[in-house]
Amino acid sequence: MSRVITEKKRGKHSRGAWFASAAVTVFLVVDLLPLYFVAANSFKNKPEYIESVYNLPSGFDLTNYIKLMEEYDFPKMWLCQVKCVNFL
Repeated sequence: MSRVITEKKRGKHSRGAWFASAAVTVFLVVDLLPLYFVAANSFKNKPEYIESVYNLPSGFDLTNYIKLMEEYDFPKMWLCQVKCVNFL
């Protein structure tokens, strides 16, 4: 008798549960796709980026990050932002 009850419970899913799962899946794809796009393209050089925006980089080139640190004094800007956010 208990075997019949567990089989019925296992196969029974409400439409609300399926809708919630679909909504969460769509939200995750929409939310995480831009993060992937930014992370993958940050390791590309300019010609590689122009060639194909959606492919993974052929190699992990850190020149963009080095340029950021040297030209824009990124650690100082980041520290200023942290101070401003903590002040609010």
